[in-house]
Amino acid sequence: MNLKKLWILNIKIAMNNCKECYLISENKECYSEGTVCKEHNKRFTVARKSDKFEKICKIKIDGCVFAKTDKPEKCDYLFIRCKTKDFYFVELKGKDYEHAYNQIIATINSIKKKTNIQQNQIYGFMITTGLPSCANQKFLRLKERFENKDRIGNKLIKATNDYQHII
Repeated sequence: MNLKKLWILNIKIAMNNCKECYLISENKECYSEGTVCKEHNKRFTVARKSDKFEKICKIKIDGCVFAKTDKPEKCDYLFIRCKTKDFYFVELKGKDYEHAYNQIIATINSIKKKTNIQQNQIYGFMITTGLPSCANQKFLRLKERFENKDRIGNKLIKATNDYQHII
């Protein structure tokens, strides 16, 4: 069996196991079963601790599901934990927390139109470069809005350069 046929077979199997993945876009090239995304020396990993074979769907959002020119700008990646239907929205960013936050929110709003995602299933991750301590106050205000005031999602997490989300 050639690689393309094997890839298509894997996509079909994945579609049966995690239909939420394939409600996002018809462009199957945006999907993979990876657990790592990297850009601009930033890295995010979904680390499977208890079930090493748990299905994770990785979706390239910016530049695949949505064109880079689409407004408002979207986050970089979305991971869906198929077993729990948790959605991990990931922005790999330099220093601008506010812009990263807005990209995550814009993506959540777009994805909500296509799926039946609930607040407790939404996680936002901002992977950034190191920032001065005054930026922590800005992040805490964004976190409060995300988790409590606007009730957008379950958790908003920031990390520097390399982050492993252990499930």
